[in-house]
Amino acid sequence: MVQIWIILKIMQLVTAINNILAPLFGGFKHIAMLQIYNQIVYLFLRH
Repeated sequence: MVQIWIILKIMQLVTAINNILAPLFGGFKHIAMLQIYNQIVYLFLRH
């Protein structure tokens, strides 16, 4: 359950960063954020 909480917290952080950077980077950022998110999920599921 702790891992799920950590994932949710990271998602909130990523979303916050996403909202801040959105006006600066436009569409490119969304692809990068998705890749980072997928990497995080992969790391958690692997354990």
